[in-house]
Amino acid sequence: NNKKKAKGQTAFAPVQVHIVGGRVNGVFNAAKDDNKRWNQLLDGAVSPVMDVVGQQTQLIYSVASLKREAYGKGVELVALYDSLIGQQHQIMGLKKYNRIPKNHMLGRVIWNGFMHADGLGAAFHDNTMVDLANVDKLRTNSWGVAHEFGHVNQVRPNMKWVGTTEVTNNIFSVWSQYYYNGHAPKLEREVLRDYDGLKIGGRITAYMESAFVHEQPWLTQAGNDRWDRERPRDWGGDHFVKLVPFWQLQLYFAVAGKGNQWHNPDFYGDIYIQAIDDTVTKDKEDNYYQLAFIKRACDVAKLDLTDFFAQSRMLHPVDLWVDDYTCAQMTITPADIEAVKQYASKYPKPTTPVLHYLTANSVEQYRKQLPLSGEKGKGYTLCKGEGAKKVVDGNINATIKGDYLLVDNSA
Repeated sequence: NNKKKAKGQTAFAPVQVHIVGGRVNGVFNAAKDDNKRWNQLLDGAVSPVMDVVGQQTQLIYSVASLKREAYGKGVELVALYDSLIGQQHQIMGLKKYNRIPKNHMLGRVIWNGFMHADGLGAAFHDNTMVDLANVDKLRTNSWGVAHEFGHVNQVRPNMKWVGTTEVTNNIFSVWSQYYYNGHAPKLEREVLRDYDGLKIGGRITAYMESAFVHEQPWLTQAGNDRWDRERPRDWGGDHFVKLVPFWQLQLYFAVAGKGNQWHNPDFYGDIYIQAIDDTVTKDKEDNYYQLAFIKRACDVAKLDLTDFFAQSRMLHPVDLWVDDYTCAQMTITPADIEAVKQYASKYPKPTTPVLHYLTANSVEQYRKQLPLSGEKGKGYTLCKGEGAKKVVDGNINATIKGDYLLVDNSA
């Protein structure tokens, strides 16, 4: 390769290569090809797979699936994948700081397993192409694609410490899902079991009860995917429940912040760039990375967010052996917490003291800082007698300004 030669060597002349036999399968290049060419390549393919090159992605998907799901829509399919990767680059700060890599992210078909990420890129079983090669379906549900490419883009270890391997990659997934389907955000619309049974938005309500009521340390918060926090091997929790505070921060700064002083669409971009550039040394324990994230969030926002992190139980005492593909110890002491609070005290508090109740359902209330609305006595069930539960539904507990609605269940 003339462009990549060993140090000290002179450039070599171009080499002519003549392939005597074989048949050309062809490559679809979105920079110069159109949907007519796309169909021609699919119709004339001599291989079971076809290479598809976009601006930021390269796909190797099965010809049969591309014919069935995307015939006549090659340009649109590649544009959607490029958009998904572009969103991840934006969240990572690569767009803002002009550090987008020149290479492409690879997505390829596999014939065994389901979907995963590895050193090559992201891999998806051919059976998933009914969704992943279909433009309309992929736009409706991009979670799996964003999740696996998100694994490739995880910044290790500064944005992937113990207990977060299947969490921080979903910062990309939850944003992509909201970006294309703001009317149906995953965490707020899924019907899943919380502490009281099946609920719309069961992940959110499980998070609020696990964190606010039971005060479970963040990495071990229970939910639909894991109620048994303590196991013989480790302590752990529901990965989607753990995602909620990350999601709330993105909603607050990138969405609810529009038109407000705290608006920062590059909130995560600034955090990720710092994480990318931070020197990695072997002497740092996992607690360092969790606390460093909290301090970076405060620095980027120029706000003291420690109340939010305390409510989420990210800034909370913990001394447990934590679940992940490789388990590790997570220890955060009261002294650690006090040090972070002292660090963040140079910044003002957010305008809302109830940031921890934010969901995609209440973005406009936070953005416009609206007063409490609705009719007293409606929107919740009054519990009486022994075992009556504290009401933690953010829709009726507090206004954006922190005026609490008291529920008298003593009668």
